[in-house]
Amino acid sequence: MPHFTSWALAASAIAGVVLALRATSNRARLLLPLASALSFTLMFNFAARRTEDRFLLPQSVLFLPYAALAFQRLWTYKRGAAWALAAAGFVPALVAVVSLDATLLTDARYTAERFLSALPRDARVEVYGSTKYLPRVAGRVVVRPGIEPASVREQAPGITELVDEAMDPRPRAPDYIVLATELSDVEMTKQPTGTVGYGLTTYRDPASRSMLRGLLDGSLGYARVLRATCSLPWPLECRHIHGSTGGEVWIYAPARASSR
Repeated sequence: MPHFTSWALAASAIAGVVLALRATSNRARLLLPLASALSFTLMFNFAARRTEDRFLLPQSVLFLPYAALAFQRLWTYKRGAAWALAAAGFVPALVAVVSLDATLLTDARYTAERFLSALPRDARVEVYGSTKYLPRVAGRVVVRPGIEPASVREQAPGITELVDEAMDPRPRAPDYIVLATELSDVEMTKQPTGTVGYGLTTYRDPASRSMLRGLLDGSLGYARVLRATCSLPWPLECRHIHGSTGGEVWIYAPARASSR
């Protein structure tokens, strides 16, 4: 709940649950949202074993009415304290909403798109990563290598799928290599320590990890020419959702070309 709203609203909701449990009338009706939240957690989250934002948002929506109970009780006794609690609860939540909108408007993929649009039309570009995490490449011929069959990948206009079990771009010598937000991360260059996440084009196999390390340390002969990031003025902050928003986009070019 603090992730979706604020700590003050979350604490107020917990206090509201206590008030509902202690109510002498309409207790069963007051506890319906709580029962719904608990049943969703047990029957869905525990079965899906996933905790992304969209899998936790229903519980937050169901819990928030209890914050209203706490505000109502405090308003009865101390209106000044109720106003202070409302400010502590809603101001951070409003900042979070504005932060999310600002994150979407200043996404690093827009910067990458502008960079790509300025390249010569005959520039050979390779992209790596899942379609939903890549900048748009409309109007440009682009190749996406991967170890899995092209038939199982999520297709995207303008992207030619290529099977490369070695995951080595050097034989093709592309002019630019674009990493999606999911791959523009130092952690992706390390050996995986847990289970592989869901999805087919995840680039979590040993060959892909080796390729990403080679790009980062320069051993593949490429240097990073663009590191597009999300940056917002205080008190706003970039919001990271589904591993997509608020991330970075790294673009590489041959080291000798990038040094000129």
